[in-house]
Amino acid sequence: MSFIFRSKKQSEFKKWQVVLLLIIVGSAVIFKIFFSGPRLVTINLAGTELKVLVADTPALRYQGWSDYKNMGKADGMLFIFSEVGQHAMVMRAMQFPLDIVWLNGKAVVDIAPGVEPEASKSEAELTPYFGRAPSTAVLELSAGFAKKNSLKVGDSWEIVKSVK
Repeated sequence: MSFIFRSKKQSEFKKWQVVLLLIIVGSAVIFKIFFSGPRLVTINLAGTELKVLVADTPALRYQGWSDYKNMGKADGMLFIFSEVGQHAMVMRAMQFPLDIVWLNGKAVVDIAPGVEPEASKSEAELTPYFGRAPSTAVLELSAGFAKKNSLKVGDSWEIVKSVK
Protein backbone atom coordinates (compact mmCIF):
# COMPACT_ATOMS: atom_id res chain seq x y z
CA MET A 1 0.00 0.00 0.00
CA SER A 2 2.79 2.45 0.78
CA PHE A 3 4.23 1.72 -2.67
CA ILE A 4 1.02 2.94 -4.34
CA PHE A 5 0.91 6.02 -2.11
CA ARG A 6 4.48 6.95 -3.09
CA SER A 7 3.64 6.62 -6.75
CA LYS A 8 0.75 9.05 -6.45
CA LYS A 9 2.91 11.49 -4.50
CA GLN A 10 5.77 11.18 -7.00
CA SER A 11 3.29 11.57 -9.86
CA GLU A 12 1.86 14.76 -8.31
CA PHE A 13 5.37 16.10 -7.80
CA LYS A 14 6.16 15.52 -11.47
CA LYS A 15 2.99 17.36 -12.50
CA TRP A 16 4.03 20.30 -10.33
CA GLN A 17 7.47 20.32 -11.98
CA VAL A 18 5.92 20.34 -15.45
CA VAL A 19 3.58 23.21 -14.51
CA LEU A 20 6.50 25.19 -13.08
CA LEU A 21 8.58 24.53 -16.20
CA LEU A 22 5.72 25.70 -18.43
CA ILE A 23 5.34 28.89 -16.37
CA ILE A 24 9.07 29.62 -16.62
CA VAL A 25 9.19 28.98 -20.38
CA GLY A 26 6.01 30.98 -20.96
CA SER A 27 7.38 33.90 -18.93
CA ALA A 28 10.64 33.83 -20.90
CA VAL A 29 8.76 33.92 -24.21
CA ILE A 30 6.54 36.80 -23.05
CA PHE A 31 9.59 38.69 -21.78
CA LYS A 32 11.39 38.19 -25.10
CA ILE A 33 8.38 39.40 -27.10
CA PHE A 34 7.41 42.41 -24.98
CA PHE A 35 10.52 43.51 -23.14
CA SER A 36 13.46 42.84 -25.38
CA GLY A 37 15.22 45.91 -26.65
CA PRO A 38 15.31 47.11 -30.21
CA ARG A 39 17.33 45.15 -32.75
CA LEU A 40 20.17 46.75 -34.68
CA VAL A 41 20.17 47.05 -38.48
CA THR A 42 22.39 48.70 -41.03
CA ILE A 43 20.72 51.19 -43.35
CA ASN A 44 22.00 53.15 -46.30
CA LEU A 45 20.80 56.76 -46.14
CA ALA A 46 21.78 58.87 -49.16
CA GLY A 47 24.96 56.84 -49.63
CA THR A 48 25.95 56.74 -45.93
CA GLU A 49 25.79 53.45 -44.03
CA LEU A 50 24.41 53.77 -40.50
CA LYS A 51 23.78 51.28 -37.70
CA VAL A 52 20.39 52.09 -36.21
CA LEU A 53 18.14 50.60 -33.56
CA VAL A 54 14.70 49.54 -34.80
CA ALA A 55 11.56 50.55 -32.92
CA ASP A 56 8.83 48.49 -34.59
CA THR A 57 6.43 47.74 -31.73
CA PRO A 58 4.17 50.18 -29.88
CA ALA A 59 6.26 49.81 -26.71
CA LEU A 60 9.57 50.43 -28.50
CA ARG A 61 8.16 53.38 -30.46
CA TYR A 62 6.79 54.93 -27.25
CA GLN A 63 10.12 54.48 -25.44
CA GLY A 64 12.30 55.71 -28.30
CA TRP A 65 15.34 57.54 -26.93
CA SER A 66 13.53 58.50 -23.69
CA ASP A 67 15.82 58.31 -20.67
CA TYR A 68 18.92 57.51 -22.79
CA LYS A 69 21.91 59.74 -22.02
CA ASN A 70 23.23 59.33 -25.59
CA MET A 71 22.94 57.03 -28.60
CA GLY A 72 25.79 54.78 -27.50
CA LYS A 73 27.17 52.80 -30.44
CA ALA A 74 24.06 53.36 -32.58
CA ASP A 75 23.91 56.10 -35.20
CA GLY A 76 20.17 56.55 -34.76
CA MET A 77 16.80 54.90 -34.28
CA LEU A 78 14.40 53.82 -37.03
CA PHE A 79 10.70 53.88 -36.10
CA ILE A 80 8.75 51.59 -38.42
CA PHE A 81 4.97 51.89 -38.74
CA SER A 82 2.56 49.39 -40.33
CA GLU A 83 0.59 52.10 -42.12
CA VAL A 84 1.34 55.23 -44.12
CA GLY A 85 0.34 58.24 -42.05
CA GLN A 86 1.24 61.55 -40.42
CA HIS A 87 3.36 60.06 -37.64
CA ALA A 88 4.08 62.51 -34.81
CA MET A 89 7.30 62.37 -32.82
CA VAL A 90 7.86 63.94 -29.40
CA MET A 91 10.97 64.57 -27.31
CA ARG A 92 9.69 62.67 -24.24
CA ALA A 93 12.29 62.48 -21.43
CA MET A 94 15.05 63.28 -23.93
CA GLN A 95 18.60 64.17 -22.92
CA PHE A 96 19.98 65.27 -26.31
CA PRO A 97 18.81 67.03 -29.52
CA LEU A 98 17.92 65.14 -32.70
CA ASP A 99 17.42 65.48 -36.42
CA ILE A 100 14.09 63.82 -37.24
CA VAL A 101 13.74 62.39 -40.76
CA TRP A 102 10.41 61.13 -42.15
CA LEU A 103 10.63 58.33 -44.73
CA ASN A 104 8.07 56.95 -47.15
CA GLY A 105 8.81 54.05 -49.43
CA LYS A 106 12.51 54.42 -50.23
CA ALA A 107 12.72 58.22 -49.98
CA VAL A 108 13.16 61.00 -47.44
CA VAL A 109 9.93 63.03 -47.36
CA ASP A 110 10.73 65.58 -44.63
CA ILE A 111 13.44 66.64 -42.17
CA ALA A 112 13.22 68.49 -38.85
CA PRO A 113 16.80 69.44 -37.95
CA GLY A 114 18.05 70.18 -34.43
CA VAL A 115 14.93 69.33 -32.44
CA GLU A 116 15.66 70.18 -28.80
CA PRO A 117 14.87 67.96 -25.77
CA GLU A 118 11.76 68.62 -23.68
CA ALA A 119 12.71 66.47 -20.68
CA SER A 120 10.99 68.64 -18.09
CA LYS A 121 7.63 68.88 -19.87
CA SER A 122 4.61 66.75 -18.98
CA GLU A 123 3.11 64.47 -21.63
CA ALA A 124 0.37 67.02 -22.40
CA GLU A 125 2.95 69.81 -22.87
CA LEU A 126 5.18 67.94 -25.34
CA THR A 127 5.47 69.45 -28.83
CA PRO A 128 4.35 66.99 -31.52
CA TYR A 129 6.55 67.04 -34.63
CA PHE A 130 4.80 65.94 -37.82
CA GLY A 131 6.32 65.39 -41.23
CA ARG A 132 4.90 67.55 -44.03
CA ALA A 133 4.12 64.37 -45.99
CA PRO A 134 2.77 60.94 -44.98
CA SER A 135 5.41 58.39 -43.99
CA THR A 136 5.92 54.72 -43.16
CA ALA A 137 9.03 55.26 -41.03
CA VAL A 138 10.79 57.95 -39.04
CA LEU A 139 14.53 58.09 -38.45
CA GLU A 140 16.02 59.92 -35.48
CA LEU A 141 19.68 60.90 -35.83
CA SER A 142 22.14 63.03 -33.88
CA ALA A 143 21.39 66.74 -34.29
CA GLY A 144 23.49 68.14 -37.10
CA PHE A 145 23.63 64.93 -39.15
CA ALA A 146 21.31 66.23 -41.87
CA LYS A 147 23.29 69.44 -42.38
CA LYS A 148 26.71 67.75 -42.17
CA ASN A 149 25.70 65.13 -44.76
CA SER A 150 23.62 67.48 -46.98
CA LEU A 151 20.56 65.29 -46.46
CA LYS A 152 17.53 66.51 -48.38
CA VAL A 153 13.96 65.57 -49.25
CA GLY A 154 14.03 63.02 -52.07
CA ASP A 155 17.23 61.29 -50.92
CA SER A 156 17.00 57.50 -50.89
CA TRP A 157 17.28 55.05 -48.02
CA GLU A 158 17.07 51.29 -47.52
CA ILE A 159 17.71 48.64 -44.89
CA VAL A 160 20.93 46.88 -45.89
CA LYS A 161 21.17 44.11 -43.28
CA SER A 162 20.17 43.03 -39.80
CA VAL A 163 23.09 43.29 -37.39
CA LYS A 164 21.54 41.79 -34.23
